[in-house]
Amino acid sequence: MWDIFDRRMALPDLQHMLSERMKTAPTPNIPSPEKLEAYSALMAQYNNALAANIPARARETIVKLEQLRSDAERLINHEPIDYLRSQIAEYIIDVLGSSAENFKVLDNVTQTREHYERAIREAESHGLSEHANQYRLKLTELVLARTGDFDRALRDLLPMWQTMKDGRPSLERVRIGQLLAEGYINIGDHFEASRVIRSIEEDLSTLGYPAPDHSKLEETLAQWIGTADRTTTGPNAFSRTLFGVLVVYMSIDAMRSKTDVSPEEREAAFSRMQSLNELNNRLARREQEIFEKQQRNFESTAASQFIAPPSERQLFQQQSEDLNKRLLALRARIDANEPAEPLLAEAQTLAEEARSLNAGRIVGAAQGMQGDLMVKLDRRADAIESWRDAYTTSVDAGQMDDALYMLTQIVIAYGETKDYASVSEVCGEGISLIESNRYNVSPAYQQSAFLQKKIHFYSLGVFSAYKLGDYDLMLKRMELTKARASLQQITKRTHDANPESLEREIRQVNAELDHANDESALALREKRRTLWDLLAIQRAEANRQQAPSEVSLSEVQKALKPDEAVLYYYWLGPGVLLVAALDKEKIEVSRQILENEYAGIVELIEKLGQITRPSASLNDGIKSFAKHLIPDSVQSVLRGKKHLIFSPHRILHLFPFQALSGEEDYLVNRFAISYAPNLTSLLVRYPKNDAASVLAVGVQNFAIPGLFLTPLPGALQEINDLQTLYTRHGIQIELLDETLASCGRLQKWARDRKLSSFRVLHFATHGEDILGDEPMETYLCLNDGLLDGLDIAAWHLNAELVVLSACHSGKRSFKGRGLGELPGDEMFGLQAAFFAAGARRVVAALWPVNDEAAATIMLAFHQRLAVGMLPEFALQAAVIEYQENVDEDLKNPFYWAPFFMSSIGRSSDL
Repeated sequence: MWDIFDRRMALPDLQHMLSERMKTAPTPNIPSPEKLEAYSALMAQYNNALAANIPARARETIVKLEQLRSDAERLINHEPIDYLRSQIAEYIIDVLGSSAENFKVLDNVTQTREHYERAIREAESHGLSEHANQYRLKLTELVLARTGDFDRALRDLLPMWQTMKDGRPSLERVRIGQLLAEGYINIGDHFEASRVIRSIEEDLSTLGYPAPDHSKLEETLAQWIGTADRTTTGPNAFSRTLFGVLVVYMSIDAMRSKTDVSPEEREAAFSRMQSLNELNNRLARREQEIFEKQQRNFESTAASQFIAPPSERQLFQQQSEDLNKRLLALRARIDANEPAEPLLAEAQTLAEEARSLNAGRIVGAAQGMQGDLMVKLDRRADAIESWRDAYTTSVDAGQMDDALYMLTQIVIAYGETKDYASVSEVCGEGISLIESNRYNVSPAYQQSAFLQKKIHFYSLGVFSAYKLGDYDLMLKRMELTKARASLQQITKRTHDANPESLEREIRQVNAELDHANDESALALREKRRTLWDLLAIQRAEANRQQAPSEVSLSEVQKALKPDEAVLYYYWLGPGVLLVAALDKEKIEVSRQILENEYAGIVELIEKLGQITRPSASLNDGIKSFAKHLIPDSVQSVLRGKKHLIFSPHRILHLFPFQALSGEEDYLVNRFAISYAPNLTSLLVRYPKNDAASVLAVGVQNFAIPGLFLTPLPGALQEINDLQTLYTRHGIQIELLDETLASCGRLQKWARDRKLSSFRVLHFATHGEDILGDEPMETYLCLNDGLLDGLDIAAWHLNAELVVLSACHSGKRSFKGRGLGELPGDEMFGLQAAFFAAGARRVVAALWPVNDEAAATIMLAFHQRLAVGMLPEFALQAAVIEYQENVDEDLKNPFYWAPFFMSSIGRSSDL
């Protein structure tokens, strides 16, 4: 609703206030009757301008407001200077704010933003912090809704939210929470949005504004009015509070309608929306009565040609409400398959009427419905043209989601005729629009959520490029949704712009977590996630000018060695897999249909995550997928190769490719194998690390309060064997065992940058399985506590290699936080944490490891490293040696297959 009551002041109240002020004004600042009269006239003109204002008259209102601002700026410097200075400054600020809102109606985002920023600067220059915060929130709301600059919004909101979370409930906290939740919804992070929504609902209820019950509307309204009457001073604050609470509840229901809720929840939301609409009508009638009474009191003070009769305002509100109702009714009639011709005429009429009222979003929606109806009439070309018009309208209005919906309809239309060239072109437009906003979202969880409803542009773009035989374009589009945002953060770690303050806060929270009880730990972890989000935003802003580089097929092939090949996977959908094999000279691509086998892959992955002892069916289960994961059509690329680089996708990150076997042997016995999150990582170059020292951390006995862990006698033997080995080769090694292997010691070494002096870090301990909803809070267990991913990611490492001889330590999330799968394939878990800290390679385990087998394989692995063998070949040799020197029963892949090596970049050789 166009809120005409937001800033108008009651002149009788104002004049009384000024009269009282005149009685107590200091002698050097004797009030000027002329200045008081001029100010009163300005207030009357401002009130009248807003009273006359409707969206259709936004341009002339802006002209009037600009004149009023100019008059006020002259008046503020009129003698006596100090008299009314603060009041006139507030007036100028509110005029700027009102101009901004009119520019917003006209979809002029640039001018809207500029006027809000001017209002903030004006408020700060006069020390009016409350006004500055008010318009800072409005600017944040604009940024969220129209510009897609989510980082800017979160950067402003998260500190305010975190600071106020520790205090008492307030409407200001509710408002900040509302904007934060709306930001998360716009990003697509329904998980975080739900958390915030629950918090602001609790606050509203505590403050005396419970959610409305349709059967008790009078009671609810009476309670709201009673609360507002007790807690506000003056009619304007009273009115703003009531309408503000109403808007928050409407926003909550609107946000919930965008999430995947159950039919029962949707029905409850619909019922509450009816209640909110009825409350809105009752409050509006009450406000209108109050306003008309005030209007009669002050209309004699200053006449204005801009006064609009109440009937015109009512007419506009009725027209707006009518358009929305007709739009909803039209959609229902379209869905009910009523005859299309009359509905098309109604849609065209709706678009024209909405255009006359500057209702841009309704225009776009009506244009989109025209396209839907034209399809029903077999007018496909006309439908595409209408969707195109709706797309342009939505882009101009800053409505990215609406614009992408229109492109989706166009893609479907072209797809039905198998016009892959047009599908590819339109998907390219959609991808470009998404990419232009995507890197305005820097926190890792939000990066995943942002693509949730948009990923089809990438998958259809990949598929259409595949069908056209354009493998370069196909790979470029694949790369955009394979850990790209994570890679950006990792590779730009060296470009931090003074993150010390935030890192210091994170370290402080980590220290507090070591001694916190369960309740305190929950709040501290939430605070730490907030600080990490802010740190990600700060790092992104420092590198905003550096656009993400686009990978090409020729660049990747040039980066490969003659004896290397890449096996690259991409799920077009559940059960439809693209497999690309490439080396320096050629590429082969195969589409595999696994509709019947896909459920089997999911089941196998779940079993592997829970396995604790060898199973006869394990080998058969892995082997059964070999024909799909390495199909015959790509085998020619692998001939003569020594090193295979696997780049899995989604659930395949949890699949042990090294244990695939054909007629000959296990894959690991034929090739050295490593993993890369994407092709782009193969192009990253790290500077050579001249350090040679090794750090080995091992824990046999654990003293973690409230947690019982079985002893690991093999862990101490493992690191003692490493000490003997490296000492024999003249390589410095430092051991931390038992009580020395503490969280406090490692965190201190991280702060002192001592950890950055090691070339190799080896951990032999317990590991925690990854948590789907908080995947960076998976743990390595030390003697006295849990070291989690967010702890580790704050370190500054320069390690060529990190070895995690611990259960589950190499797992990555492929789903969680309300997402069935992570659409951007982003990296989480311990390996992601070590990469973020600066490691180049990580050797880790996919499932629970056997203590004895791990010690044997790790010693053989380090023996090769100590004499300079490349890590991928060293791991291969260690596994082969293990198979050759153990009993037949111990050759089962359960013992050796969980270990794999993942790498970022092509760092210097060990």
